[in-house]
Amino acid sequence: MQMELVKLHRNGKSQTLTLPEGFSFPEDEVFIGRVGNSVVLTPKVLSTDEMAMAKIQALIGENRGWSSEEDMIRDMAEFRRKRIY
Repeated sequence: MQMELVKLHRNGKSQTLTLPEGFSFPEDEVFIGRVGNSVVLTPKVLSTDEMAMAKIQALIGENRGWSSEEDMIRDMAEFRRKRIY
């Protein structure tokens, strides 16, 4: 996973940051969520499979020990077979 250090800026009770080149979104809005100690930004427009992966990751990702996207996709396929939407 590519990571860069960025500065956070206070704006009243909110914080802002500027996304570095390579991390920008084409959309004007994104979903924001928390997974453990991490804050995750997700494009607003998602396919059904991408939305399912985002839900799975938010619900159980931090406890599943995924080491790759393939692990997450495998769990998503299992999740879909059980129809736990």
